[in-house]
Amino acid sequence: MKIRMDDEFDFKNWEIVKYKLKNTYSQLTDADLIWRHGTKDELYGTIATKLGKTRKEFNAIVDSFDVPQNQRWQDI
Repeated sequence: MKIRMDDEFDFKNWEIVKYKLKNTYSQLTDADLIWRHGTKDELYGTIATKLGKTRKEFNAIVDSFDVPQNQRWQDI
């Protein structure tokens, strides 16, 4: 299952994506990756801006993190 920017936001998968983003992009801080009750679009936009990426590029990065549906973030 790939994480996509659609209407539903899966917080379990977000933990995995967050972990992978932080390990890939050391300039991201925990504060950058915290869900603050805004929209998913706002969260993704903020992170994309911090990385100097377009939203399309950031979506491709997130999509590249192939996350098995039954994987938990503690298992990675």
